[in-house]
Amino acid sequence: MKRALVLVGSLLCGLLGGPLGLSAPGRATATGCAGQAVALVHDLALDGSSLAGLDAAIAASGRCPRILEYDGRAALEESASVIGAQLAALGANEVVAFGAGSLVVRRAEQLRALHVTRLIAVGALWRGTNLAQLGTLDQLSRDAGSYDTGLQLEHLLLDPACAGCRDVIAGSDFLRRLTAGGIARPGLVDVLTRTDVLVDPWTSGWVSGATNLVVQDVEPSRIVTHYELPDDAVIQRLVLGRL
Repeated sequence: MKRALVLVGSLLCGLLGGPLGLSAPGRATATGCAGQAVALVHDLALDGSSLAGLDAAIAASGRCPRILEYDGRAALEESASVIGAQLAALGANEVVAFGAGSLVVRRAEQLRALHVTRLIAVGALWRGTNLAQLGTLDQLSRDAGSYDTGLQLEHLLLDPACAGCRDVIAGSDFLRRLTAGGIARPGLVDVLTRTDVLVDPWTSGWVSGATNLVVQDVEPSRIVTHYELPDDAVIQRLVLGRL
């Protein structure tokens, strides 16, 4: 019980005040433009409104952004099925995904044998987060043989608020499935910040074989945290430069 309470309290508080997005899952937002379609996928515990900055920047470049929605509280495996269906219907060759949305898109590719030409992952956490040492605690629990019991408690306590929050903890069952299916692939671009805070360590978003772009390599003194990423001017320039 103690482990479950620590998990719920630490991770949800560690979301840096990010609001829970309560949009209806499965809704694709159209902007009415006639340019090249670019799919946008939001983070967990958020909805499409969190991508307003990126949406506007991409539209201003002459492309046609389409925000894909899923239930920000759902387990990421479920969200991958929802987003996979939308991506297949939209047929966009480029996707910009924020945070855990990147994991959702990559898992959707694995499940549906989808492949978009370019996936730009902004603030991804491919190896999960060890925020508040939650990943370390999980591994200790696995080693002690108590992980499955603790997981049942987590389902009861955490899932109604944010089932996907459990999936982004380093070493989670979801991340093990994602990694087993392969993360690196041609056309993968990772946009990261050393001051992310939520993605701990920030190098969890770094993938060997991908194009990795770090904000502080462009502006060394810039401080931008996880939920500031979609609205950050440097992030927007890095994304547009790779579309």
